[in-house]
Amino acid sequence: MIFFLSLYGVESINCREDITKELLLGHIRYEYDPRFVRISSSYTSFSKRKLYLRKEAYQSFQKMYSSAKKQGIQLHILSGARNFDSQKRIWERKWYGNTLVQGLKLNQAYPRPMKRALIILRYSAMPGLSRHHWGTEIDLNSLENSYWKKGKGLKEYRWLTKNADRFGFCRPYNQKGRDAQNSRITGYEEERWHWSFRPLSQKMTKSFLKHIHYSDLTGFAGSSIAKKLRVIPHYAGSIASSCL
Repeated sequence: MIFFLSLYGVESINCREDITKELLLGHIRYEYDPRFVRISSSYTSFSKRKLYLRKEAYQSFQKMYSSAKKQGIQLHILSGARNFDSQKRIWERKWYGNTLVQGLKLNQAYPRPMKRALIILRYSAMPGLSRHHWGTEIDLNSLENSYWKKGKGLKEYRWLTKNADRFGFCRPYNQKGRDAQNSRITGYEEERWHWSFRPLSQKMTKSFLKHIHYSDLTGFAGSSIAKKLRVIPHYAGSIASSCL
């Protein structure tokens, strides 16, 4: 049994790794946690924004960055670790119509909570459900799939699909489908920019699916419908086989 003390209290999970419910749900302050490190601005597109990753993921990214740069490929981190409060802001801004989605204020276009949640869940996780909570995930270069399908973006994407695995990174949200290459039929839409540090995230995924329950997904608008949507198996559990 492992215990971890933080600003949010004490949680424990039976496992060999320091994986707690707090970490899985994003109830954590990365700047005070020695497992996390701040990302240098030289690896991001932001000079003042504070971004964090797990140390192991960051070290592997630095190696991947250097290897890519030698081959004329430039990688920039747009997003790293994101705690519950940050994810809540993203989710609720869309929920209440403060952030437009497909040019729409979702609270007006979709007054029924179930439909509104499904629209948001195409690309944004409910607070507590995001893999970004763990510090193992990075978003690179552009948050638009179209960027990665031509020109410079396609070149970068091809390099990543060929080389990222050598540095421990996999892409959790591949294209959904029912053929041999695309085993995902539920969950988030394809995200070519999202890469996961598998040596850690694989363990996180297994712990999340085993230890997190719908009673843990609370404290944000729309949380009451999480169980009806079966978000744990359909979203948290729906990832590419290369990341399992």
